Amino acid sequence: MISYEFNGYDWPLTCKTGTEQSPINLNSGFASANTSLAIRAKAFEKITIGKVRRTATNIAMDIPTGQFDIIDPLGAYTEYDSWEAVIKSPSEHTVDGLTYDAELQLMFKKKGGASKNEVAGVSIFFDGTSGGRMTNEFIDSLNLEKVGANTETAQELQKGDTWDAKNVDVPALLEKMGSSTYWSY
Repeated sequence: MISYEFNGYDWPLTCKTGTEQSPINLNSGFASANTSLAIRAKAFEKITIGKVRRTATNIAMDIPTGQFDIIDPLGAYTEYDSWEAVIKSPSEHTVDGLTYDAELQLMFKKKGGASKNEVAGVSIFFDGTSGGRMTNEFIDSLNLEKVGANTETAQELQKGDTWDAKNVDVPALLEKMGSSTYWSY
């Protein structure tokens, strides 16, 4: 059984060192609840106007304000600055082998971190089949109908594209997420 009690500190190989952790198949039958992990989001603001960018592999938007604090199961306290929101469709990670319609990854950089590996991410899965066809205000505010609007060829798709997003309510998204169940790895 894989234990999430120590946030991966007791795992072998690369997960223990924090490298090459993705993609992950989260197996609900082998995962244990992590009640020792504390996550605090603070100082996030609604993004009045932001720039969304599409690459060949994802859609992303910078998150200019906010801090994410994590107290891991061994008591280590780490502060992270907000970085970006990344949408991958289909999802990068899976649960019990199920690929979700989309995965929103909120990415954070460790304060004072010198390495690109000093990041933390929070993933939110979207399932339009089992979860219903509900709308999500955060996703809607990114104006995803613009994806591919100026693209006619596969070569243009590889170049990427940008467009404006308005009233992206990061605090509301994080408030909804606060009542969710977490896995950590």
